[in-house]
Amino acid sequence: MSVIGPRKINGWFGAGTAELVWNTTKKMGGYHYTVWDNSVEGLGFTNNGEDQCFSGEWNAGGINMLRIFAAELGDPKYTKEGENMRNQIEYKLTEDQTIDGINCRAVKYANKRYYIPFGWWANPLDSLASTTWSVFLDSQYNPFYLGGAYNSTY
Repeated sequence: MSVIGPRKINGWFGAGTAELVWNTTKKMGGYHYTVWDNSVEGLGFTNNGEDQCFSGEWNAGGINMLRIFAAELGDPKYTKEGENMRNQIEYKLTEDQTIDGINCRAVKYANKRYYIPFGWWANPLDSLASTTWSVFLDSQYNPFYLGGAYNSTY
């Protein structure tokens, strides 16, 4: 939805479809989904069972999408939701360490070791994908749009 955009999806499938897809995603794959306010701390690989896994990469991609939703649909609730999810990355997946005498900050791929049904294991290791996504987010840069704007229409 970050590439096609919510307006195009709503145009193709009816008003509110993009929002419905996001709400369904939260219910099915949201990390610590809360029913009464439809909120999540982030995204993971699970079906909201007891054995949930929190993904740095997937969460950051979801935040990117929410920023596009906020920009294109003009609704600040998506900005707030994305800010909460970004804070959770910082609290739960980010760590400082020293590599060859240089202080570094990195984001883990996941909060725990977890078998992903797509055929690989998520591990709680520093991840180039998760860290790069966080750099994009903190730089206010959408990697799916030429020039980095939170937009999907050329």
